Amino acid sequence: MGRSIPYENKRRIGQGYGSGFRPRLLQRFTTSLALLLAFMYSPAVSGRQQKAETTRRSKASAIPVKEQEKPILLETGPFDPPGWAKANQTSLPMKAGLGGLVSIQANVDFNGNNIVGDAANEPSLAVDPTNPNRIAVGWRQFDTITSNFRQAGTSFSRDGGRTWSGMTIIEPGFFRSDPVLTSGPDGTFYYMSLGIPGGQFLEDMFISTDGGETWPTKVFVFGGDKSWFAIDMTGGIGDGNIYQAWNIAGNEFFPNQFNRSVDAGLSWENPVEYEPGVSSPVRPVFGQVAVGISGEVFVAGSLNSANTGTFWVVRSSDAQDAMITPTFDQITTVNMGGNLRIATGPNPAGLLGQVNIAVDHSGGVNHGNVYVLASVDPPNSDPLDVMFIRSTDGGATFSAPVRVNDDAIGNSAWQWFGTMAVAPNGRIDVVWNDTRISRVTDVSTLFYSYSTDGGATWAINIPVSPAFNSFVGWPQQNKLGDYYDMVSDNLGAHLIWAATFNGEQDVYYLRIGDYDCNLNGIGDTEDIALMTSTDCNLNGIPDECEIAAGMSQDANFDGIPDGCDADCDNNGVPDYLEILQGIHEDCNLNTIPDVCDIDDRTSRDCDGSGVPDECEIASGFHADVNADGIPDACQDCNENGVLDPDDLAAGTSRDCNLSGIPDECETSDRNGNGIPDFCEDCNNNLVADHIDISSGFSNDGNGNTIPDECDQPGDVNNDLLVNVTDLLDLLANWGLCFGFPCLGDLNFNGAVDVTDLLIVLNNWGS
Repeated sequence: MGRSIPYENKRRIGQGYGSGFRPRLLQRFTTSLALLLAFMYSPAVSGRQQKAETTRRSKASAIPVKEQEKPILLETGPFDPPGWAKANQTSLPMKAGLGGLVSIQANVDFNGNNIVGDAANEPSLAVDPTNPNRIAVGWRQFDTITSNFRQAGTSFSRDGGRTWSGMTIIEPGFFRSDPVLTSGPDGTFYYMSLGIPGGQFLEDMFISTDGGETWPTKVFVFGGDKSWFAIDMTGGIGDGNIYQAWNIAGNEFFPNQFNRSVDAGLSWENPVEYEPGVSSPVRPVFGQVAVGISGEVFVAGSLNSANTGTFWVVRSSDAQDAMITPTFDQITTVNMGGNLRIATGPNPAGLLGQVNIAVDHSGGVNHGNVYVLASVDPPNSDPLDVMFIRSTDGGATFSAPVRVNDDAIGNSAWQWFGTMAVAPNGRIDVVWNDTRISRVTDVSTLFYSYSTDGGATWAINIPVSPAFNSFVGWPQQNKLGDYYDMVSDNLGAHLIWAATFNGEQDVYYLRIGDYDCNLNGIGDTEDIALMTSTDCNLNGIPDECEIAAGMSQDANFDGIPDGCDADCDNNGVPDYLEILQGIHEDCNLNTIPDVCDIDDRTSRDCDGSGVPDECEIASGFHADVNADGIPDACQDCNENGVLDPDDLAAGTSRDCNLSGIPDECETSDRNGNGIPDFCEDCNNNLVADHIDISSGFSNDGNGNTIPDECDQPGDVNNDLLVNVTDLLDLLANWGLCFGFPCLGDLNFNGAVDVTDLLIVLNNWGS
């Protein structure tokens, strides 16, 4: 059995590799980085993208030996200084929708806002299999695009990805990359992260038992560049084992590329080779790990090359046995129908996608099938297609490649970042970025397809996002990361992916299909509609899932969120349930039955109808002309003990403007004659004064809303009387006027003076 190295001794790693370990280590790192830079900026590579868009490059039948000897290292920038985000600069979070599907930004601050000027990419996620509304995501967090320095960003959700907690950083200030997350069978979350302390490519695993809210446990796991891992959930002798595979570049333990943990990630064994002692061993890279139905372990990958058609699937049948050092008993060369490409097209400095591998654990007709998928450069004129193969004999042989994308061959579209997951019922879900709509290399749309027959046929491709530009928001490296991540269930899929809808790189959660938070095989929407699940707060999430995920409390353990426990009529049935069952109405949607609103006087019911006044007004059943919240039918404005409608009907009050309010209660009656100013007809022509003025029939030179022919000389305050009040108003405005009309300027000469005083005195008492 492999020797386990405790975490506290990890900084002494390499002592067993000879006295020259560290110098050789630094030399390997420097050489790999130089080779990467030379590859990325060579004329041949820089011209490859342009050529693919025009005349289409010629395809070599074999990969040059020199190309095979250059191990591709995809992680750069560990020595860049940390960058700092723009202080307090935020914007609204992005929700990008198409066809009813909405991608929700996950890398937000604690107020739920987007952080301006940062970048987030290369995301991965963990979904609790016992409570799928508990999700955690991780990504490469660049606090500013002016620096290549990055950290381990993370966030969590308790409502199935509808909202996200504020972003946190695992080990702030420490360079981290290549995040990979998954969940164990009991809901424990694991976050694997690459660090490069002192130039050494080393992986740590962080463990969370609270759904990704905290990551207190840190374990050294060996590893290296482009590591991936999987957990055995078969229930066999290897149940709970964790298996990891990684690159040959950025590898401090070369030629070893694989190791495991047999104690749920708390310690890790020394790495091993796939083919020890073989002169030309296989060394698959840029791929994933999967566990078979009998606990066997599969690793898929390609040759380490920027353009290769060499792919392998390797299998270990004994890695599940903790008492045996893992060996690989089956190595299969597979045909993916094209070449894996790196650093070209829509992702100029990164992968165009991983080599995905998954196993069908459905128990159905495809139980045990092994599936491999990758975005590859096919032999036709297309630059990249999503291709799929399957094995029905445990990975010994594979089918001919099947093209998943259904666009026309020869349209020069890039189908990149192909990502696959298999649901417990055997459905295969696939997403990828696609340029078929834009026909432009840097403008992609996320597409989706699925298969229910083991990958023999595929559903019509559908776009599931708006378009985005993959060349926007590069953080000192010209790529959108190297991969996406997806977890499928029987009704749909949880996807975490990166896009640039905000004009910068951000990570987005997308739910494809209905949720099934209680794992009953029925969509949450249908559960609530059929009332097989309750939703007391009407947020679209079954109550039992809110409680289970910790989103709501249930102190009395009655299965009802505490906020919904109210029983205002004390009949033993919660209010929300009586509302749902139609026993009580809740017209104002405050989750309190109307009868209780009225009894508690939180709502009024002036007409005794049993319906709160605000609802009768809102529905139009009652008018509320003065907008005081009391139906006009219930008003008694003159406080004579008779409701206003009865006063008007009996003729004891008039309503000249048909407002439903007695004239004596209208607010404007300057002359105190009991007629609202709005209804005055001073010239007795049976037309209201305001209509005479607005129609031009009468003039209103002083702007006092009274026709000039009706103006009372000397009436400063327009109450149609000349008395001491007018004299006081005139004296208060004595002097030059500023503005028009000017109170007290009765002769309109621009001043309140002695001539105006004489006008008042001459008309005194009129």
